[in-house]
Amino acid sequence: MTKTVHAIACVVINKKGKILLLKRSPDKKLSPGKWFVVGAYPLDENADFEKKVHMELLEETGMDGKITKTGEVLKMETDGTLIDVHIFLAERNSGMVKINNEHTEFKWVDLQEIKNYDLVPGTYEMVDNLFKK
Repeated sequence: MTKTVHAIACVVINKKGKILLLKRSPDKKLSPGKWFVVGAYPLDENADFEKKVHMELLEETGMDGKITKTGEVLKMETDGTLIDVHIFLAERNSGMVKINNEHTEFKWVDLQEIKNYDLVPGTYEMVDNLFKK
């Protein structure tokens, strides 16, 4: 039987409507060196996903944000593991971006610009769907 684990992905936007992309460290197990949004994996199905979003925002970017939208759960499969990705949109409250060692750089970009980055698979579709609804 295939195990299902949970993850979060949080798209952060600033007052100009730009999206925060983070470049994953080359030593990350999943998608090293690729660009993604704030995220966490694996999580237990009983996790408080909204609370985890706030924790990851602070840990990965040094900022907090206000969750303004919850997207549909995205079902993915990686290496035989089913992943339910809980998707959120958050507006940056305050603070400058201070990335931790999970990332090597960050960029604020427009939605159409993110196609120009080497993204974790499914990132553009996830972000695009979040803005369409």
